[in-house]
Amino acid sequence: MKAIRLKLKDKLIMVNLLVKLAIMAVIVLVVPTVAIKFSINQTDENLIRKLDNTLAMIDSMGIEAFLTEEDQAFGSYNILKEEYVSLEKMEADTLLNYIGFSERIVDNSIVDYRTLNYSIEIDNNYYLIEIGESLETIFALERQLRRYALIFMLMLIVVTIVLEFFSITTLLRPLDRIVANIKSSRSPSSFNYDKVPTSTTDFEYLQETIHSQMRRIEKAFNSEREYISDVSHELLTPISVIQSKLENMISEGNLPESELPRVFEARKMLGRLTVMVRTLLTLSRIENDEYPLKERVDIGEIVENVLEELSDRLEAKALSLKVDWKAPATKISGNRQLLFNMFYNLVNNAIKFTVKGGITVTAEEKEDKTVVTIEDTGKGIQADRLEGLFTRFGAHDTDGGGYGLGLALVKKICDYHSILISVESAPGMGTKFFLEVKREE
Repeated sequence: MKAIRLKLKDKLIMVNLLVKLAIMAVIVLVVPTVAIKFSINQTDENLIRKLDNTLAMIDSMGIEAFLTEEDQAFGSYNILKEEYVSLEKMEADTLLNYIGFSERIVDNSIVDYRTLNYSIEIDNNYYLIEIGESLETIFALERQLRRYALIFMLMLIVVTIVLEFFSITTLLRPLDRIVANIKSSRSPSSFNYDKVPTSTTDFEYLQETIHSQMRRIEKAFNSEREYISDVSHELLTPISVIQSKLENMISEGNLPESELPRVFEARKMLGRLTVMVRTLLTLSRIENDEYPLKERVDIGEIVENVLEELSDRLEAKALSLKVDWKAPATKISGNRQLLFNMFYNLVNNAIKFTVKGGITVTAEEKEDKTVVTIEDTGKGIQADRLEGLFTRFGAHDTDGGGYGLGLALVKKICDYHSILISVESAPGMGTKFFLEVKREE
């Protein structure tokens, strides 16, 4: 069973609620029981006092005042049948002295009593005194206690939950701001090192630790950025020189026919290496927030420009192109060049891996988003390669064309512009890329 994921303050409130429910259950179950036991003890004491009074009356008035020769039993109930006293002559000469429970039929109804049974000897005759007190009062007290205890605990839980919610929210507000500061930082260089005011020493220590680690990460990040930038520039310079020399060799026409294929292949490899180096440099610049997102870009216009630029490649491979743009104008704040490169890579890949059929570009409105779909009729992608499709060098094509850096750059540009990208594909069924772009007013 998967554990439920909750925020810290929600967990604290949940734990306090469970503790209160446990306490409530104990109180509702235990308090009435204790109260009943206490009431029974009080009832027993009352019975003993009434017995003392009865014995005193018998001693002063004599047994004949209660029993006559014709009437060998005496009974007296109060008006509500809540208590009674009875006196009768016993046949046996047994001495009794105990308190228990008994049932009596009063006015055709059964009434439960707590009874005291006590026997006395007068003139060699034994008499039984029985004093009873109804248990209905005790049972009514139990029900009333349970009801009041339940109402009191429910009110207490509601009040304490409200108070705890506001108090815990107030106490954890600095932690929320610390977490929000981390989430809002797109890179170590943009991290806000201003301390969040707090009187909690744990949060102060947490901030100091986070700031220390972020400074170390920022230092390492800047070093990596400079290294990638330097390496990229250092690689591009000799590549350009080599390309120029190869083009000069081809243009001079002094190479033998047998060497021309090798020279062309070398120039092709240098071209691919140039694209790879520039892609790595672009990825590094995106990760460092070096591209401003201040331009007002129309997604439909970008896609139209990409399709126009790649029209020659579509014609060269005799592929059809279908555009079905049903969404309203979708404008976002972003970087025009990056968005152009993103759509260019997706459409170019679709053309590259499609032998026959065509490319379909559609756009549909979905609530406040525009969903752009780029679909091809190519050979598709195997399921085990879809997971690493957007990682750097994560899933290479078997023919060597690869999905090495192009799709990694696409994913990075999507994340940079808060565009959600997903893919559906199967071998022999083509590939669909879905891009969800949130429209801005």
